[in-house]
Amino acid sequence: MSKIRIAVEGDKVQERITQKRFKSILLTLCAGFFVAVNVESAEKLQWKMVWAGGAMPYKTDAEVEDGVSKAKVLGFNAMCWHSAKPKTFVRICKKYEMESYYSIIPKSRVKQEVKPSEQNLPPNPHRGGEPITKKDIGKVIYGNFSISCFCQQDAFESVKKDIQFAIEKEYSGIALDFIGYKNYYRCCCSSCCQTFEKYLEHHPGMSGQEAEHRFGERDVDSIL
Repeated sequence: MSKIRIAVEGDKVQERITQKRFKSILLTLCAGFFVAVNVESAEKLQWKMVWAGGAMPYKTDAEVEDGVSKAKVLGFNAMCWHSAKPKTFVRICKKYEMESYYSIIPKSRVKQEVKPSEQNLPPNPHRGGEPITKKDIGKVIYGNFSISCFCQQDAFESVKKDIQFAIEKEYSGIALDFIGYKNYYRCCCSSCCQTFEKYLEHHPGMSGQEAEHRFGERDVDSIL
């Protein structure tokens, strides 16, 4: 059995044992350009990953190689590029001794919802992640942009399917995207609200705000 490293922004790193052969799972809250350098203290700054998107040219083999080679020159040794063709990207990463990561977004027919009191809040211009300044608090990530509720069974199935695809294409690991909440603490779709009511019944001494945050954290753990 091999270890999977779950890297999260900050100083906290968790490790779990799994039969999957991936070297790492990168977790980001929601989405956006993300550079990960957070690993165990003994390995600090030895693993550096760049997350690229569709803004970089990627349609030809030469363009993909140009992007990977530039990341290598900049000192990165791992890369996630969801726009590049998998077979081409993995092959070129191997050529430059770069680890390749496959971006996975949980997909569900059920979409995340916020509370009625939050529906008219201004959108947060910050492209994913927790609030980084006080001005971000009280806003909703992506505004009306649709994000799947990753607590649903079809979301779990979509992730399993994508993991199998990444294994077949020989990626070094996977990068989980859109694992977070539009309101920063939990999903308020009907099914999540029903589950939350049951959660409250089993935690009678917990304040409402603490319960909502702990409930949301539990659901993040569930997708991992």
